[in-house]
Amino acid sequence: MPTLTEKLLATDLHTFNVPPLPEILTAYKEYVATGGYPYLSKVDAFIVEKHSLPTTCAEALHHQTYLASQEYARQRTEETKKGLIADGWIEINLQTWADVPTTGRAELRLDNSDDMFGGINVKVCRLIGNTFRLTKDSEPQTHAFFLPPRARRQGYDAYYLAIRGKSAYYRIIV
Repeated sequence: MPTLTEKLLATDLHTFNVPPLPEILTAYKEYVATGGYPYLSKVDAFIVEKHSLPTTCAEALHHQTYLASQEYARQRTEETKKGLIADGWIEINLQTWADVPTTGRAELRLDNSDDMFGGINVKVCRLIGNTFRLTKDSEPQTHAFFLPPRARRQGYDAYYLAIRGKSAYYRIIV
């Protein structure tokens, strides 16, 4: 059975769509569990100390640490998604955006990590129908538009929330 050093030296540094080595992912999770922010260089140092790795595999280790950070983030996103769906939230994505009702009230949960203040925002919104055309020759369609309380024009378009690639969930308030 190959050692971790041999596995690291055998990795291809130019591939990013592969899972990380299980030992590196486990060590990454251990570092996160200590409470420190997982800067890649600090995680690298943690793994080198834990596994007594030589300096010859530093570049491969950094690559594997990056892959582990991406996998860890993906796993946390999936856990969050499962928890939200279990609590009654419905994800807004390209398959479900047209099914959002156009009347009533809803809670809207947005991942605003690209905004200045970032973080997760949960807002109570009223739903209205918004008429739009997919192309200039297509028939007008109506879809949901989330408006915060007392707002008349600045809200959240269900279609935009679906295509922007960030997580967006809603649940109807009765």
